[in-house]
Amino acid sequence: MKNEAVLDRDAEEWMISTEEMVPIHYSLFLEPNIPSRFIQSRVDISVQVLQTTQVVQLHALRIAIYQAFYENEMHDINPIQEIFYDEGLERIRFTFSSPINPGNGILHIVYCSTINNFDDRNGLFVKKGPGEDFKEALVSQCEPCNARQILPCWDQPTSKATFKLVLFLKENQQALSNSPILSESIQQKDFEFYFEGVGGMMDFEDIRGESKGTVSYPKRIEFEETLKMSTYSLAFVVDRFETLSGCATVPVYDQDGNIVQGKTMSTPIAVHSGPGRGEEARFVLKMTIASWEFFTNQFRTNNPLKKLDVVSIENLPVLGSENWGIITLITHFMLVNSSTSFSRIQRIARLVCHEVVHQWFGNLVTMRWWNHLWIKEGMARYLEYVAIESLFPSWNFWAYFLRDIFKSTIEMDESTTTHPIEAKVRSPKEISHIFDLMSYGKGASVARMIAFHIGEESFWKGVHLFLKRFQYNCASTEDLYQCFDQVSGKEISSVMQDWVQRSGHPVLSVSLDSGNVSSLTLKQEICFRNECGPVFLHSKKVKTVSTLGESSGTCYRVPIVIAGLIQGNSFQKEIIFSDSYQQINTPNLSNDDYLILNYRHSGFYRVCYDEQLLERLENAIKEDRVSLVELYGLVLDMFSLSFFREVAMANKCYETLPYYPKIDRLFEFIDRITQNCASAHVSSPIMQPIFWELVTKKLTEIWFIIEPDFLPHYKRWVASILSKIVNRIGLWKPIQEKKNSELKVEYAIEDKEIAWKEIRGKMLILLSACDAFSEDLKKEIMTQFNSAFNENNNNITTSDQTMVILQLGAQIGGFAAFQKLLETVESGTNVELRKASFIAMFASRDLTSLDIIFSNLTKEPEASFEPELSWLDEIVSQHTLKWNAEGRRHLWEKTVSHTLSNDRNLSPHILGMVYVSGDASALSVSDKQNFLQQLERMNHSISAIGFDRVFRPVVSNARENGVWARKNRSELESFFRNR
Repeated sequence: MKNEAVLDRDAEEWMISTEEMVPIHYSLFLEPNIPSRFIQSRVDISVQVLQTTQVVQLHALRIAIYQAFYENEMHDINPIQEIFYDEGLERIRFTFSSPINPGNGILHIVYCSTINNFDDRNGLFVKKGPGEDFKEALVSQCEPCNARQILPCWDQPTSKATFKLVLFLKENQQALSNSPILSESIQQKDFEFYFEGVGGMMDFEDIRGESKGTVSYPKRIEFEETLKMSTYSLAFVVDRFETLSGCATVPVYDQDGNIVQGKTMSTPIAVHSGPGRGEEARFVLKMTIASWEFFTNQFRTNNPLKKLDVVSIENLPVLGSENWGIITLITHFMLVNSSTSFSRIQRIARLVCHEVVHQWFGNLVTMRWWNHLWIKEGMARYLEYVAIESLFPSWNFWAYFLRDIFKSTIEMDESTTTHPIEAKVRSPKEISHIFDLMSYGKGASVARMIAFHIGEESFWKGVHLFLKRFQYNCASTEDLYQCFDQVSGKEISSVMQDWVQRSGHPVLSVSLDSGNVSSLTLKQEICFRNECGPVFLHSKKVKTVSTLGESSGTCYRVPIVIAGLIQGNSFQKEIIFSDSYQQINTPNLSNDDYLILNYRHSGFYRVCYDEQLLERLENAIKEDRVSLVELYGLVLDMFSLSFFREVAMANKCYETLPYYPKIDRLFEFIDRITQNCASAHVSSPIMQPIFWELVTKKLTEIWFIIEPDFLPHYKRWVASILSKIVNRIGLWKPIQEKKNSELKVEYAIEDKEIAWKEIRGKMLILLSACDAFSEDLKKEIMTQFNSAFNENNNNITTSDQTMVILQLGAQIGGFAAFQKLLETVESGTNVELRKASFIAMFASRDLTSLDIIFSNLTKEPEASFEPELSWLDEIVSQHTLKWNAEGRRHLWEKTVSHTLSNDRNLSPHILGMVYVSGDASALSVSDKQNFLQQLERMNHSISAIGFDRVFRPVVSNARENGVWARKNRSELESFFRNR
């Protein structure tokens, strides 16, 4: 047998060589003793010996060996002579009594391993949750390198093998694993872990004094042999389940991806949740079946699994884990009921699709080493959106891709925490660090860019070829690119190499040549991290090296699709832009024509336009000729590039700097494209909730950094923008009933209200801060506020709308509204309702109310309640106190006075809440100086443990407070002066 395991140089020290011996099959026998937190275990590893050796190394962590020997094909026994535990490299080295010759044989190992508590959720751990049943519940989590905590093995992706698991449990316990159950019986406890008559290191009676090598529990569950897989895919769950079952039925595809006529393949799908919660998992069952069928048909490759289970886990360390044949999902993102928010439903749908993709990308084909992680995680992230767009076309999900993936990823790629997609990882501890936005988000963005560059048909053909060529094996980035090369005829490898091996991304500028309406000029700068600052922009003329050792003087090869309307006809042109400067000829543009450089915003780069092209885009947006995705991406880039102007100027990016939008031009752009929203069609991109969520979020960010003397002008402008859309969509409306027929319409957004519901509240809070509420609106809000406390209202604990109403009511309703909230906090029995009311109390403008809050925070004798510490965190995350300028100042002054005059210190938690909210908005020079002096005085007076952690970032933020506004002062003055 050819040894196909290829060692990565960076990981060679941590990988175990398979030149002498490779695993073929693991027979694993486990008896978990949950109360004592240990597992009586035996593994029989069928191996192929390739070269004579006397030493065998296996990965192992927190494992005690009690007996080990090698048995060859002739059943000759070769006992161990010595065991060495290398805790640093997490491995065990066996030295045998005599050399092991080439051939097949079995490594027999009897050992004891550890069950971790729920706060150490790696390897095998105790499941946490309500009720006594959870004391007998276990979950495994082997990814990335934790199988070594359950059994000695070759715990590395390239060492694939099959597994057969046998569990010994109590009679009332159930279990699930990668493969179907082969047999389940109540036996006579006659299985022996220990091999009689064979030398060992220690007798089993020495294991904690609780076992003598025989089985203690009566139930024997044996699972079928698994498919050939990596150790990180090994999984099992011991618990009690309520199960819903279904079946996915797909055509049978041959090796070339053609449908075999007259044949279908059915795969049983089951979802398992806690007792009494089975119906809440029905949406996940439907999603799993739908996504399984979707990906099978897109990949044109049948997955060989005999079944697929999806299991709800309370304390999973990740949102989901894709173990082959048994997906585990954290309960919060698996169960759906009438109170589940729409955004949560969308996230659950994405999560299910993501884990189902992994049954091909990750399990059927696995990355060679963890530096190629993006092959499974980046591709899965991209393909989950492809599936959702097909299953729920009304969701406009590529706009959500820009919001949830592109935006956060490109911002991280502009920060000091970025790294290349293919990051070097040398140890298990480093591996966990790359499960981040670069592997997932940038990987997904690069996959999407490839799909647009080679076309949808070639993309799916390349995926099919990749899965066919490397099934049951491992692959690298180069292997994936070569498949795309072969099917598309384009050189993907050479174009895309930089995108995975370098951090950063291009910033492109495009201009319409003066006097020539048929020529575009493109320029490219490189944006990447630098130790001197979070963003570093440099032209090609300057040669330098970043902290990652990458040459910033080398331009990316950027796949660009230029699209638009020219002379009444759709226009599209594909180019590879690989220099710092390039001119492109186009047909002559008339006055109504427009061009957009990043078609469907499919490229992972930012674009800034000259004034001529930007005005054309403004007109196209107002006439609904620009798609929602392009509109979202354009506005996102404009906000970011406007804030990067100072950085670009400092780094002498003079070629592209003129195209970076100034803040006054940005405000004008928002003003112009939104002016017709009162009459726009409901399907218009400018009328989509996700667009207004972006606008509201960005306007909020500016609110907190604008100088006080500009704030009144800014309030009026923001109110004029948001009032138009709020007046158009109205306040709260009943949501259409969910249809229970086909999956495609079950959560369709037909009147957009289901999406507006969650975004409207953010706009109302910002409008409220602008003092833009009419008296009629205030009356309606207070009516809603009072009805929220109706005993028959059961939605208050979970409704995002009600959370907004509570905060707005506290702001408008004065002391009477505050009393209702306080009464709920003091005497309410529902924890979630008490928490919501507590957070809303901080929105009160009534100073007497705020004094009551402070006395409770400081635990004065008259205190009537004691909040949970986590509730204070929510006040920061929801900006409740940030919006309340009067309340913020009042609480801050009381905090200073209390701290400097009272022997008892406030807890760092309370200080942190007030501090983070205290310097929320830009300060005048005198206020800023006073604030810093107060901070210094408190720093000398406070001895609370953990205060430094709170104090240092607050001082740093305070020193930077108002810098942006002052640097943009002339532009802001110009904009507001002309209004």
